[in-house]
Amino acid sequence: MHYCDFAKEWHNIAKILRLSEDFVFMSANNIELQIFGQVLRLQCPVGQQENLLASAQRLEERVAVLKEQSGIIQLEKVLAIVALNLNYELEQAQRQNAENKNVLVACIEQLDNSLGKLQSSS
Repeated sequence: MHYCDFAKEWHNIAKILRLSEDFVFMSANNIELQIFGQVLRLQCPVGQQENLLASAQRLEERVAVLKEQSGIIQLEKVLAIVALNLNYELEQAQRQNAENKNVLVACIEQLDNSLGKLQSSS
């Protein structure tokens, strides 16, 4: 990516998140961003800044959708509901991952037993 393309892309990201033009990385592991009108200074693993910015954008989008659908104006209430929804989704994904792991373990055990039977019959 050329510097010009990078600068344009960065400007687009900044516009999406309503970041000020003087948005800068404070160091390789720190990032400063504005979300819901608040400036946040966060530590961020190297190379994960774009993911963090995308997460902030998705959070703002979810809040905007919930505000529009519910008519709730108070940001604290909307954030609490969004947090509850996100936590529920996370727990569902964790349960699904645990179920998938159990299925894989059972399949591996079945394959191991089948291989053992084949080896003992040879």
